[in-house]
Amino acid sequence: MTLGSTSLACALALVLAPGEPFLDLSYEQARQRAQDEGKLFLVDATASWCPPCRKMEKEVWPTESVRTWLGEHAVAIQLDVDEQRELAATLKIEAMPTIIAFKAGAEFDRIVGFRSPTDLLAWLDGVLAGKRSGDAVRERAQQLVGSDDVDARYDLAKDLLRQRDYEAAAKEYVWLWKNTRGVSKYGGVRLSFMLSDIHRLCDAHEPAREAFGAIHDELDRKLQTGGSMVYDDWAEWFALGREFDDDARVLAYYQGKHGEDGRLSWAGPRGFLGDYVDEQVFDVLVRHGQFAEAGRLLPDLEAGARKKLMQSRSLAAMEKMLAHGDEGISKIRKQQLQQDLSRFHAAALASGQAEAADAIARMLLDELDDAESRTALVTTAIQAGRAGAQHGTWLDEAEARGADVAALREKLAADGR
Repeated sequence: MTLGSTSLACALALVLAPGEPFLDLSYEQARQRAQDEGKLFLVDATASWCPPCRKMEKEVWPTESVRTWLGEHAVAIQLDVDEQRELAATLKIEAMPTIIAFKAGAEFDRIVGFRSPTDLLAWLDGVLAGKRSGDAVRERAQQLVGSDDVDARYDLAKDLLRQRDYEAAAKEYVWLWKNTRGVSKYGGVRLSFMLSDIHRLCDAHEPAREAFGAIHDELDRKLQTGGSMVYDDWAEWFALGREFDDDARVLAYYQGKHGEDGRLSWAGPRGFLGDYVDEQVFDVLVRHGQFAEAGRLLPDLEAGARKKLMQSRSLAAMEKMLAHGDEGISKIRKQQLQQDLSRFHAAALASGQAEAADAIARMLLDELDDAESRTALVTTAIQAGRAGAQHGTWLDEAEARGADVAALREKLAADGR
């Protein structure tokens, strides 16, 4: 379906404007009007939850210079990406705000992110003059060929991705992945924000997926061949698998590396890295229902659960100190603790460590004495195939606190508990 297709009009509701400079027209109506009047067609893709969008609505769109320019040169509408999902998908909106300029019905250029009135007008003047924002990005790419400036090349890579110049972006991100290893300030960035960008790039560009697949394969070979473990090798390998939903590699690693006692074999002293690897493999095992294996992997499940509890308390103290007042954050933290400790409880049951299982359950209920904690303990015990009489009691207590436990009761009954 092309952007100019009239079939879109049937599927699109009106894009209502909050006032000037946006018109109360549908996408098709505005596109046609712009063509009839020989003006630019401008679409501002926004969302109610987007802070930069709200900032532009307060500081940019109402300014007289912007309203005057649009009145003379453009037909402009706003698009709420949540209310107009089909159109947002057609226009390939990936972040907000995205401002798209069309000439003669065809997309000419787009920009992403907050722009001041001065920057916005400079871009719009450039569009009128036949200049694209990507022109400057491509000039920077030429200037940075062979450069070792990781900051400049990271900024360039992000801009190339926004411009959907995927081939050039792939080259930059592959270079960055290799050359930011060991750069302290990129330690967390490359395994989070940068990796998220790489995922988006790989979804849009098969050669990028192949390039990072090869990087993942090489790390896989290094880990499988044995020898001393290198932190960066493990962290990159695990993060790539997590980002691309490739838990199979971790499961295969465990199967090939654990001994008769269920522990991972290790060359040299374990230390921090050994504990770090164990914890990450544990999480993957329980996520895939391999509770008995997870319980045998960690030497002290009760200590592992207590570590999760301490981490949760530290986050709670930080929330209080920063005075976030965000109930959503507290709720997510509590749900995470319930999930973590209930999985430790189930792993202890599945690996025959009944005393540890009881201690971990008490740990959770002492911290969060609520219905959700009890149903979490029951849910994971059922998943592990180890629910018992105590879990039926916890269901009774959860129900008395208002929880709907009918489905869990059916599963307990099916297990003969």
